[in-house]
Amino acid sequence: MFERDYIKRLIQQFADVVARIILYKSKKDWQQVQMIIDVSGKQLLGLNPSLIESMDGKELIQLFTFKEQTDHEKCLIMAVLLFEQSVINANTGKPESEIYKAYLKSFLLFRTAFTNSEFKSKVDLKRAFECCDNLMTFDLEDTVLFEIFGFYKEEKEFAKAEDILFTLLEKNRNDAKQTAIQFYTDLLKYDDAELEKGNLPRDEVLEGLKRAEN
Repeated sequence: MFERDYIKRLIQQFADVVARIILYKSKKDWQQVQMIIDVSGKQLLGLNPSLIESMDGKELIQLFTFKEQTDHEKCLIMAVLLFEQSVINANTGKPESEIYKAYLKSFLLFRTAFTNSEFKSKVDLKRAFECCDNLMTFDLEDTVLFEIFGFYKEEKEFAKAEDILFTLLEKNRNDAKQTAIQFYTDLLKYDDAELEKGNLPRDEVLEGLKRAEN
């Protein structure tokens, strides 16, 4: 009961933080947004800005993991804060490397948070998809492309997942061909309505499988 009440309080506190961020973003007051992010990281997660900046996504996830139990709500809070940090970086002339790092860390934390469906909302899914869209504007390492591909597949964004497969196949990744075959084979298990919703109808799935097998 205590843990559940704690989570509820934490989520409510963070909802208030997000509301303030949205308000100052609408005014393009990036200095105020930055202050809110920095203070929230300290108050809600116990992390100062320099520590967050120095750690990569996997290290942050590990920080929120104890005895193989991941604190999904803290991963989600960190993901949203990093997403907003990316927006600040993009709007204040920061180097592309800083914009990229924040988006990548945000995406990895979103994906970890979403392994618990309780922390998956339409609003946060939209943020995660925007992270992916923005990451795809960079020249990504194959490992990152596979991560985004997996996320799109899990969320039944089949057409977007296929687009990433095409990129991997063009790069002649040895494991991309087998991944493509498995992808299309798995999609054939879905009904037509789900495939249509994912913008990849059955005839295109069959065509893709045939192309991948040749």
